[in-house]
Amino acid sequence: MNYSTNNQEILKAMETIFNTKFPQNSKVNFAVSYSQHRKLSMVVIQVDAANFYHALILVYTKGLSLYDVVKYNKSVVRRYGILSKLTPPVTKIKNYILKYIPSSNPLTNRKLNEGNAVDNEDLKIDNLKNQIEQLKNKNRSYRDEIQNLKDRISLLNKKHKRNF
Repeated sequence: MNYSTNNQEILKAMETIFNTKFPQNSKVNFAVSYSQHRKLSMVVIQVDAANFYHALILVYTKGLSLYDVVKYNKSVVRRYGILSKLTPPVTKIKNYILKYIPSSNPLTNRKLNEGNAVDNEDLKIDNLKNQIEQLKNKNRSYRDEIQNLKDRISLLNKKHKRNF
């Protein structure tokens, strides 16, 4: 599953890790891989709008603890190792992932819930679309009920005319 954010703290942590300055409007993308047991297994973190492809790969255990960190920078792959878990930028990113990305595979695509105005607007739009659909269904049922009542009235009028 793919997630993205404009969080400046995460962008600064990526700048620290790669020792590079990224544009302020850059997005940080998270490509999340879930294992067969539907648990978080790998996360590839990449920065948009960068001159080169920069990626950080976080490998997790079944217990959702960080196992390994691999850095990919300009076609060079470097393994950080066990002590990389203790560095402040990796800790920030790890905490961010544990807070905002589901640890088990969600059945539907979900956006990160950071309290951003865009996310709130998307939620409001979805709610309004659902309300519109409900109101359409309600109108359809009212139309059907009116038609049934008209049919009953016409049938009763025919019966009444026959009796006279």
